[in-house]
Amino acid sequence: MSWNLLLVNSKHNTNLFEDTEKFGAKKEFMDKISKIFPEIVWEKSNYGKLRDSENEDLFVDFVLGDEEELGSHVLLADVAGGKSHQVLKKICQEYGWQVFDLGSGERIDF
Repeated sequence: MSWNLLLVNSKHNTNLFEDTEKFGAKKEFMDKISKIFPEIVWEKSNYGKLRDSENEDLFVDFVLGDEEELGSHVLLADVAGGKSHQVLKKICQEYGWQVFDLGSGERIDF
C-alpha cells in the first residue's frame, strides 16, 4: 500500500493549489535531500528511493521527472503506508517545506 504525497516549496502555511516558489535545479534538490539522508539512492537522476536506516522496510520515493529545473511541487510516494512521518518531518524542518496528502488535499502537520 502506498500513500501519495506532494512536497511543496513554501515556508509559510499555504494550500495545495497556491502558486509557490520553485525548487530550482534538480541537482541542488537532490543534494539537499542527500545531505540529510546520505543513504538515499538516486536512479537516472529523476527518481530517489530512501530506505530508513533504522527500519529497512520504510521507503519514501521521490519522483522528480525529466526536466532539469523542478517546479514548486515534488511527488512523493510513501510505500510504507504512512509510516514515514519522521523522515518527512526532518526534511520539512530542515528546509521549511510542506507536505500535502494528495488524497485529501490537506497539509500534514508534523
